[in-house]
Amino acid sequence: MWLQYSGSNTLTGNTLANHYTYALVLDHSDSNTISWNNIINNYSCRGILLQNSANNTLNDIQLTSNYVGIWLDYSPSNTISGNNGTNNDYGLYIYQSGDNTILENSFADNYVCGLVLDYSDNNTVSGNNLTSNDYGGIWLDNAGSNTLTENECTGSHFGICLNYSPNNTISGNNGSSNDYGFYLDYSDNNQIVDNNLTLNWVALEAHYSNNGT
Repeated sequence: MWLQYSGSNTLTGNTLANHYTYALVLDHSDSNTISWNNIINNYSCRGILLQNSANNTLNDIQLTSNYVGIWLDYSPSNTISGNNGTNNDYGLYIYQSGDNTILENSFADNYVCGLVLDYSDNNTVSGNNLTSNDYGGIWLDNAGSNTLTENECTGSHFGICLNYSPNNTISGNNGSSNDYGFYLDYSDNNQIVDNNLTLNWVALEAHYSNNGT
């Protein structure tokens, strides 16, 4: 299913399975609503791809056994809420996309990471379940000025990992029962406040990362 230069559409109640490229694509398409869909068994591809698309709402979608559940590429100001992504390589991958709101999703039991912010700034990630992902709950790579609050990041190798990612706010998260609760590498001026970092092998480890709180 492919929307290109299309706006103000509602896609709901669809099952998209067993595709080899993309199950659902929004390309230069704004202000659409995608809800209550089932995106499954797209093993080698992205379940949902937003490319150069803004102000879309993605909610209450089941994303199972895809390479990536949802991928944002140069797509700002979208709202992603109430979705469930399991048994993917990545639950949600955000690349070069800012000002998105990621609220109360469950991206758990994925093979690499629950959520990745890659070269993506000024996003809000709040109230998500990012547990039992093999490598990391939340991974930031060259991503700055994001807000991560009240997320469950437990049972993974890294609860939250920052790589070359400055000026983020990380507060009120549960980063317990991981190998590393929080891991910072070349990531300066981050505010890390009021998080739970119990029962980890290492609560917080920082390399070449300065001036955080």
